[in-house]
Formats: sequence, C-alpha cells, structure tokens
Amino acid sequence: MSELLNLKQNVLIAHPSGTDSFGTIPDMPKFGLKGGEIFLRVGVHKGEGRGFGIRHIWEAHEADLATCGCTCIDQVTHILRT
Repeated sequence: MSELLNLKQNVLIAHPSGTDSFGTIPDMPKFGLKGGEIFLRVGVHKGEGRGFGIRHIWEAHEADLATCGCTCIDQVTHILRT
C-alpha cells in the first residue's frame, strides 16, 4: 500500500524533480483568473467530477493512466511531470 494513502488530504506532493511546483498557469483575464503556480495535494475523491489531488486523479482516471504505463498511485506524478 502506498504511503500517499496514509497522508492527510492537504499535504503537498512533490514534483519528481524535488520542487513543490508542477508548473504555472498563465493569467486568464477572459475568465477573471490570475495565473500562478500549480501545486498537487494528496486530495480526496468524492465521485465522478468531484474531488481534487492525486487521490482524485488516480481513482477517477486509473484506467486512462494505465494506458500510459501508470500502474499505481505512486507513479501518477511521473505522468503529470510532462
């Protein structure tokens, strides 16, 4: 069992490079959104289209991730890094 499953939902997940940031999102004035850093948290999956973080990504998209060679939650960050 992955250690990720034992962490609280707001714990940050490190990028494989060792930083906390997974990149940046540019300003999107059309939608009234400011740009900023992308951070990944452990999160929670609450159902289809509901949740956040690595747990939500894994539980909602496990089959899709498997097509990219991702076979466990611990490999999700390696898929997201690109």
